[in-house]
Amino acid sequence: MPQGVTKLSVTWRERIMGGELITRLQSNALGTLKPPMTTDQINSARILLNKALPDLKQLDMDVNATGELKITVLQYSEHNDT
Repeated sequence: MPQGVTKLSVTWRERIMGGELITRLQSNALGTLKPPMTTDQINSARILLNKALPDLKQLDMDVNATGELKITVLQYSEHNDT
């Protein structure tokens, strides 16, 4: 088990239905969810997804290999900086 991850947190991640939350948020964003989600429901879903899905902002790698390695780093931003 990775450092900092407890059995309890893994159990709760499994209980949170990330796929269902994502589907519901997508339907809401597309305007097909009736009735639409409230702001509180959207914020709650976002909080649960942050707990259920891995945070891709930090990635630790421990690799023992030889040869050439090519890494492409993509960054996602919630803000449009145009």
